[in-house]
Amino acid sequence: MKQGDKIVEFLRCGVEATSAELKSRFGIANPRAAVDSVRDGLRLGGLDIYSNSRTNKKGVTTRKYRIGAITKAVHYGRDAMGWFTSDTYKSFARAGLV
Repeated sequence: MKQGDKIVEFLRCGVEATSAELKSRFGIANPRAAVDSVRDGLRLGGLDIYSNSRTNKKGVTTRKYRIGAITKAVHYGRDAMGWFTSDTYKSFARAGLV
């Protein structure tokens, strides 16, 4: 099982985890890279891994990963970003639309 798959299975239980927790639990050197490697597959299934910043009482900010469903607004925004590329912009500029 790949490192990213281990993280997905762990987060599907409904828990949140920091990079340090993922490093110690699974022995992963770079949790962010492992998460990025499985994101595209999850998105096809309507899920995504989110990283949320949290600040504790002492003012220390940590980033926690969690798994959740993709909202319609996020989904449509991703579709638009996939459609609008630099080539699209250049085409609009040549046509005088920008």
